[in-house]
Amino acid sequence: MPKLEFGKVLSPNGKNIGLPNITFKYDNCTPYLNSIGKHVIGDVQNITISQYACSDQVAVTVLWTANPIGIEFLKGFRVILEELKSERRQCQQLLLKDPKQLNSSYKWTRVESQPFLNLKFETDYFVKIIPFPSIKNESNYHPFFFRTRPCELLLQPDNLVCKPFWKPRSLNITQQGFTMHVSFDHAPHNFGFRYYYLHYKLKTDGQFKQKMCKQEKKTDVTTCILQNVSPGDYIIELIDDTNTTRKSMHYVLKPVHSPWAGPIRAVAITVPLVVISAFATLFTVMCRKKQQENIYSHLDEESSESSTYSASLHVERQQPRPKVFLCYSSKDCQKHINVIQCFAFFLQDFCGCEVSLDLWEDLKNCKEGQKEWLHRKINESQYIIIVCSKGMKYFVEKRSWKHKRSKEKDTGKGELFLVAIATIAEQLRHAKQNSRDLCKFIAVYFDYSCEESVSSSSGLGEDEPPLLATTKSLVPGICKAELHCCIHTEELQAIAPL
Repeated sequence: MPKLEFGKVLSPNGKNIGLPNITFKYDNCTPYLNSIGKHVIGDVQNITISQYACSDQVAVTVLWTANPIGIEFLKGFRVILEELKSERRQCQQLLLKDPKQLNSSYKWTRVESQPFLNLKFETDYFVKIIPFPSIKNESNYHPFFFRTRPCELLLQPDNLVCKPFWKPRSLNITQQGFTMHVSFDHAPHNFGFRYYYLHYKLKTDGQFKQKMCKQEKKTDVTTCILQNVSPGDYIIELIDDTNTTRKSMHYVLKPVHSPWAGPIRAVAITVPLVVISAFATLFTVMCRKKQQENIYSHLDEESSESSTYSASLHVERQQPRPKVFLCYSSKDCQKHINVIQCFAFFLQDFCGCEVSLDLWEDLKNCKEGQKEWLHRKINESQYIIIVCSKGMKYFVEKRSWKHKRSKEKDTGKGELFLVAIATIAEQLRHAKQNSRDLCKFIAVYFDYSCEESVSSSSGLGEDEPPLLATTKSLVPGICKAELHCCIHTEELQAIAPL
C-alpha cells in the first residue's frame, strides 16, 4: 500500500486503496497558473465537513470524492475556504506524488484536507474544491456552504470559552491617606452578577486578601473601600461572584508623611482662610464708614460756605438781574439737553441771571406764537449765549432751514433754533455795521465738543470774522476781551448736578 503524506485517501470502508501518494502544502491564495489545462474535469462529489474545537476556536477538515469525468487527467486539488461576510481566505493544495493516469475505479476514493484553523463559532463559511489542470476556471466550480457549530456543542457548556466574556472597561484606584478606593463599571444585567470580590495583596505576600463588594443599584459604578492598608506595591484582582471573569492591575500605595493629609488638612487650610476673610471684610466696612463720615462732614462745610456765598451775593446785587437768552440745538442727544439745563441752573442760581431757554416743545401753546416769542426774547435779553455743538454746526451749515420747512409739516419741534440762529446773526451784522458793543453775543462750547463746532455759516460769520466765544462775568458794564471759551462739564456738575 502507498504511504500518505498530509492528505488521507480512504475507501468507503475506511481502508486505503491504491491511490498514489498525495503531497499537501498551504497556499497563499494567489492565482495558480498550473491549474489551467486542456480538458474538462468535473466538480468533486460527496463533500462533507468535519468540525471540532481547537483551543478556543473552531477547526474543520473537508472530505470529498473525485468526479469520474476527466479523472484520467487529474493531478491534484486546490481547496479554498472563505468566510461568507468577509474576504478572509485560507487555501490548500493537494498534489498527486508521482502522478500517473487514474481511471474510474478511484471515483469512490475519499480525500481529506488538512485542518483549517482559527475559525469562529456560529459563523457562515463556504468551501470550493477545484481539480486541476482543467479548462474550467475557479468561477465555474460551485461552492459548498456550511455554518460552524455553537461553542456549547463543540465544548462543554461549563467551559469558560462558552460563557459571556466580560471585563470592566475601567478599573480606577485612588488613595486617601491609608485608604484605597477601587471603582469599576458594572457588567450587563443579563450576566446575572450580584456581587464582586476584590483580591488584593502586596507583591511580597503569599496569599490574597478578599473583600466582597455588593453591586450598587442606582449607579453604573461600584466603589469598594479598602481601609487601613499599608503602603506598598499591590496586586489587585476584580472577580465576579461566579469566578468566571477577572481583571487584575498593579497599584502603588504611597506612604503618608504628614498627619495633616486628607480631610483634616483641608479643614486646617479652610478655617484660617475664612477667619482672615472675615477680618478683612470687617476692616473694609469700618474704613468705608469712616470715609463716608469724612465726606458728609466735608459736604456740610461746603454747603454752609455755599449758603454764605449765596446770601452775600444776594445782598451785593441790588440792581436788576440781567436777562440771558440761551440758544442751543435740541438735535444732538438727551445728554446734551441735560447739560444745557444744568448750565441754565448755574447761570440762574450762581450768577444771578434771568435765563430764557428755547424749549420749543413748550411753545406750541404759547398765545403770541413761536416766532413772536423768539424775537421778543432775543430783543429783551442783555446777553445772548449760543451753545455750539456738532448738531448745531451740522444743521446750520449743511441744511437750509427754508428747505427743511418745505419738507416737514411740523416745524415746531427741534427747528426754531435755526430761526434763532438766523435772527441772532442778523442782529450781529447790524451791531457790526453800527459799531455797537458786541459783548452781548457770546458763543460757547462744552468740553465734549471742540472749537470747530462754532459755526461760521448761515450768517453767523458771513463777511465778518468767525463768532468767537467770549467769557464774561455777566454783570452789566463789565466786558472782557474776546476769547475761545470751553466749559467743563465736570466742574459744572460739581456746582449744579445733572
